[in-house]
Amino acid sequence: MQPPGGTGAAAKDTMMNDTNDRFHLSVSGMRRYTACGYAYKLDRDGAPRRSSAAAWFGSLVHRIIARAYSGATPTDAHEQLWVEECGSILDALEQWSDLHLLYQASGKPNTKAREAWLLSLP
Repeated sequence: MQPPGGTGAAAKDTMMNDTNDRFHLSVSGMRRYTACGYAYKLDRDGAPRRSSAAAWFGSLVHRIIARAYSGATPTDAHEQLWVEECGSILDALEQWSDLHLLYQASGKPNTKAREAWLLSLP
């Protein structure tokens, strides 16, 4: 007995292509619909969605790992992607990172050393 649409892989491809994406239901889509029908409509109409900072950072980590598997050193992959993603503000981020390390080295919170360090900044 042959499956509908032909035999083997060809039948599977035919069945996979017969689905109508307009009526495709997924768990995340139904969850969005129950939370807010309008959000579901916007998603179905193709409106761009904003991703959270955590999702953006997670995708960045995945891309770093992919580049490391492709032969780049993890440090080089990290630096390349940060330049691609944050090139316009990279200098400010590096200054902030240095300032944060100095802040941590300035003493324990709520001490006179920390207060003096904070007052010494412009």
